[in-house]
Amino acid sequence: MLVVALLRIVAAGNRLMTIAAGASVALVGIGLYLSPVLIPLGNLNLLTFFVILVAALVFAAVPIALAFGLATFAYITLTTSTPDTVVIGRMDEGMSHCILLSVPLFVFIGLFAPPFGVGHYPACAISRIHPDEGIRPMLDYILALLIATIIIAAVPWISIGLLG
Repeated sequence: MLVVALLRIVAAGNRLMTIAAGASVALVGIGLYLSPVLIPLGNLNLLTFFVILVAALVFAAVPIALAFGLATFAYITLTTSTPDTVVIGRMDEGMSHCILLSVPLFVFIGLFAPPFGVGHYPACAISRIHPDEGIRPMLDYILALLIATIIIAAVPWISIGLLG
């Protein structure tokens, strides 16, 4: 599939895409060639992959989430002897707990629940509307959050039961 994708890029005639694809293949080849040298470096690899590589990718206009994902995959592939599927499976297992869903929920509530929210007022200032007008479309959502919070506070086994 990779070969077909590369052939389609070359056939499209876009010179810049062809150069980028060639550079990507060359970087992967260099990484695989240098893998035996990288393994003994130990913690220096963290600096190499998660500072230098991520910074280079971000400066190359790669979105930061994708840059960290590529750096993580490169680190796992090039510096560990453990199979990639095992490491990725363990990472997935660690990130799939329901309790981790509460963090973005509380951040979102904190950003948009006036009068305490710090995100509502700058958003209204940027869009040049009065904060009272900006809150009207969110009232249904805030009401649903309030009801859910009251239910969870009144019946705590709902949230605690998800842990076990």
